[in-house]
Amino acid sequence: MNKLANISYGSTAAIVTSMALIVGLGSLKNSRASLIAALLVIAITDNITDSFSIHIYQESTSETKSTKTIAITNYVARLIVASSFILIAIILHSNLCKVIAVIWGMTLLISLSYLIVRKRNTNVGREIMSHILLALVVIVVSQLLGSLINKASF
Repeated sequence: MNKLANISYGSTAAIVTSMALIVGLGSLKNSRASLIAALLVIAITDNITDSFSIHIYQESTSETKSTKTIAITNYVARLIVASSFILIAIILHSNLCKVIAVIWGMTLLISLSYLIVRKRNTNVGREIMSHILLALVVIVVSQLLGSLINKASF
């Protein structure tokens, strides 16, 4: 398995999940500390479970590839990407944080998608657009959920 494949799963998960958290939780009346805590949970503990899941999956399929290397590479890639969103949440406030996080996330997603598409030698525009659309669906659903919860005033 190549290095791009090793980082693509973790990076994509960190990008889309971080954007969704910032947009969804940004709709709530929570403190910035809550958002940063949620991003840290994603960056560290959810990241461990994803890497562990990759390891268990590969063991269950009897793959002979180095699961340890793939799991560690996934963990590090996801931690680095998620940390960039934590930095955005620390530095910026509310609406500006949302906008910059989405711009940054889309930039990362487009860059990663471009590398993958070029390697596969497929239609760059179509593949990148499909990845952007899927990410946008996640972001919109997160915004809607945050707004609904905010209106329910828990």
